[in-house]
Amino acid sequence: MQPGYGNGVPLTLTVAWKMPCADDAVRCCGGGRLEWVTKRKVVAMQLDEARAFAADWIAAWNAHDLDRILSHYAEDIVFLSPVAERRVGSGRVVGRAALGAYWRKGLDAQPELAFELIAVLAGYRCLTIQYRNHRGQSVAETVEFGADEAIVRAYACYCD
Repeated sequence: MQPGYGNGVPLTLTVAWKMPCADDAVRCCGGGRLEWVTKRKVVAMQLDEARAFAADWIAAWNAHDLDRILSHYAEDIVFLSPVAERRVGSGRVVGRAALGAYWRKGLDAQPELAFELIAVLAGYRCLTIQYRNHRGQSVAETVEFGADEAIVRAYACYCD
């Protein structure tokens, strides 16, 4: 007899799934259990991970530790920034080696560089880190994560 409901043979679910519901909740089913979790709690868990990542990212920058900074990025990173356009002639920097060379020059030229975290926004396989730089400028960097959880695309946006 096949496992199933109502026939006396236990059904064990091994795949967890989530389905949005009209009552602002998510229904999660896994291991034969049904649980209700508010969307707020699910988002908070994602935000906790995003905040931890952002704190480490900011700390790496504030330490001027280029190896630690670059450890967040994939080999084939694509980075877009108006500052890169002004400094190297292209707003698109491709590859971790090229990005490292670009940032090395920036770190060397700005020993006072420091970031103050303002906010973190979590998305699907991405997050936005909003911070203030050493010049008091508001900056937002949105990063997209690849399958190996390294950043594959990043966008730096600045406010006067």
